[in-house]
Amino acid sequence: TDVQIAKAKRDSAYAQEIAASNGVQDAKEQLRQITGQPVETLRALRKNIQLAPPKPQVPEDWVQSAFTHNFQLQALRYQTEATRTKINLSQAAHLPALNVSSRLERASSTPFTPRNTSRVVGLQVTMPLFSGGLVRSQTRQAVHVYEQAQKDLETQYKTIERQSRQHYAGVLTQISQAKALKQ
Repeated sequence: TDVQIAKAKRDSAYAQEIAASNGVQDAKEQLRQITGQPVETLRALRKNIQLAPPKPQVPEDWVQSAFTHNFQLQALRYQTEATRTKINLSQAAHLPALNVSSRLERASSTPFTPRNTSRVVGLQVTMPLFSGGLVRSQTRQAVHVYEQAQKDLETQYKTIERQSRQHYAGVLTQISQAKALKQ
């Protein structure tokens, strides 16, 4: 039984060594993707490295920074604002429209005759009377799209907040693990 247990531990250690080697190769491949250059060897870390806690040391500051600098969140804000504008455009489709046009013409038959100048200014008022409910249905649709955009924005805010707090805690965890491994 002791021999079998020893063989099992040896095989387990061998499997762990293979997994660690694969992990190193994967990490080198990730570095190659980031830097664009192949990574053959890595230098060893200094023995007296000091790991400081992240700054700022308040997770709420990390969350606020993530809200400010997240491009997906900014894009969703703009998208939500655009859908709000779409509601106003849809509602304005049944309002009267005023078009102004002007024209200035100058004509002369010969160089010695006076110029003939005509000026025309026109106003056109268009009043849509009934569109068969099209304007109302487009407005309702725009309102629903806006509400969905707001929900997507709120979901993104919550996701970013959770991830920011999780990453902050992850940094603290990694620092404490490094200190424990150093001991």
